[in-house]
Amino acid sequence: MEEQKKSHREQKKNLRLLLFPLPFQGHLSPMLQLGNILYSKGFSITIIHTCFNSPNPSNNPHFTFHSIPDGLSQSTCRADNIVTLVSLLNANCVAPFRDCLANMLSADVSDHEEPIACLISDAAWNFTGEIAEKMKLPRLLLRTNNVSSFLAVGSLPLLQEKGYLPLQESRLEEPVIELPPLKFMDIPVFKTQDQESILQSIAELVKQTKSCSGVIWNTIEEMEREPLTAFRVEFPVPIFPIGPLHKYFHTPSSSLMSQDQTSILWLDKQKPKSVIYVSFGSVASIEESELLEIAWGLADSKQPFLWVVRPGSVCGSEWLESLPNELDRLEIAKAVRKLLVEVEGQEIRERIVHLQKLANQCIQKGEDQDVPSDVNNIIALLEILNLNCLTPFRDCLSELLSSSNEDPIACLVTDALWHFTQAVANGLKIPRIVLRTSNASAFLAFNSKFVQDSQAENKLLDGISDLKKFFSISDGLPEDQVVPSDADDLLALFKTLNLNCLTPFRDCLSELLSSNDEDPIICLVTDGLWYFTQVVANGLKIPRIVLGASNATTYLSFIPKPIPHERGDIVQVRADLCFSDSHQKIKSQIFLHENLKAQHME
Repeated sequence: MEEQKKSHREQKKNLRLLLFPLPFQGHLSPMLQLGNILYSKGFSITIIHTCFNSPNPSNNPHFTFHSIPDGLSQSTCRADNIVTLVSLLNANCVAPFRDCLANMLSADVSDHEEPIACLISDAAWNFTGEIAEKMKLPRLLLRTNNVSSFLAVGSLPLLQEKGYLPLQESRLEEPVIELPPLKFMDIPVFKTQDQESILQSIAELVKQTKSCSGVIWNTIEEMEREPLTAFRVEFPVPIFPIGPLHKYFHTPSSSLMSQDQTSILWLDKQKPKSVIYVSFGSVASIEESELLEIAWGLADSKQPFLWVVRPGSVCGSEWLESLPNELDRLEIAKAVRKLLVEVEGQEIRERIVHLQKLANQCIQKGEDQDVPSDVNNIIALLEILNLNCLTPFRDCLSELLSSSNEDPIACLVTDALWHFTQAVANGLKIPRIVLRTSNASAFLAFNSKFVQDSQAENKLLDGISDLKKFFSISDGLPEDQVVPSDADDLLALFKTLNLNCLTPFRDCLSELLSSNDEDPIICLVTDGLWYFTQVVANGLKIPRIVLGASNATTYLSFIPKPIPHERGDIVQVRADLCFSDSHQKIKSQIFLHENLKAQHME
């Protein structure tokens, strides 16, 4: 703690950050950890919190705490339905939070309060965006879970629309085409009678995420590269994957329950990496039969385990009772032994160690790095600059435009990497010209590298809205993916690409079709192996033309061979027009030209 205070004094920025955590253990702890990280960088921290599950100010005496009423009764606080409880908190806290925030922003300078730079709100508070916008206060969101779970939850309305929900027992092992590599069994399920309210809350969650100034993730790029890429494609906001937050330095306990330390002596006697730690968190509850099944499965595995069971975590019971042993627990015992000691679990154990090393390296690499040295860090710096300069730039430009002492302003010329300036220019109704300091060849070459470096492409091309020649979509492939030489592997790669690209391609094409800034789109031309594009084209009611990159003879030779089709590697493709680039090429081009003209006239 003393080191943090010393660092704070040395780096004091005379800026205050407001943090508003959701009052549950898994949300409160990461927010306080984030506060300690930001405090160590010189910011002053104010925590706005509810009376329900309020944090202990004495654990963080360097923070300022402000409580707001939440309107919950004692019986409501014990509600088993967490979804209902979060909805009540969002309904009850709107006015108290707004009043608290207004008082802070209007505080007299004589109060010696530093200027408030921004609000960092838990993503589950769905009302903070509107309030922050009215008070002209930038708002960042903290998402305390991982990116993959957010994408899965955010897709529930789409899955409902497609008829996938409620989940069918017979389809649990099938892949979800829209969410590779998830299976139906991986889709999060909320046990509540009011599913419609859940879907509305999720839609609001997605909306709030898209409208915020940035998202802080308790994760790291190396662990969730593909989900982060998918998020960047769908959500055009700056993101900061700075986790794991608890690894930066030791912080005071933020536990809402008294901690039982009696197991430490037992743990100290066990061999390193030999104990299974079991916990279902501070909110989830399970049936008694499930508890018994897991307990005896763990016992039969013959591996030492430590299970944290909180009061009330078993439905209909306040605490544990004697555990009978008549249950069938062979599957759980077998799974535990496989994971911890058998050869079959070696790969999983090695991957766990690898991810642990990645997390530690990420923390070490980010410490005291004033000048970014690699592409990802440069991009992070650009994101911060764009975020920090938006409001000052807008205010400055607005003042210049309204000044009567200046010559009329004809247009705005900005560097292409100031991507926020287009939104400002649109709002103030002033033309904007982009200056690119590199040559056109470099720009086009960089744009074509989206598969290798989609993060850089997405971020650095954000502001170049007037040169849209290329549009990248996420393909979900690892960075080290190579083109296989084996035919079966090649077919598997085609299949994976078609599964991964369906949703990103559909969203991209839908956005282009609905854009008023582009010339009318008269048709879609795709490679013949993109077999999912016909479904997309049918849904969006746009003609599709297939380019067969091989000759007609090769194409015809595949038609009588049904084996790949039956195996699922090749799906039958129907197109409005298919032409080859080698057989009767001139006639094909004329035929294509005439068809395009005819479709345009229709």
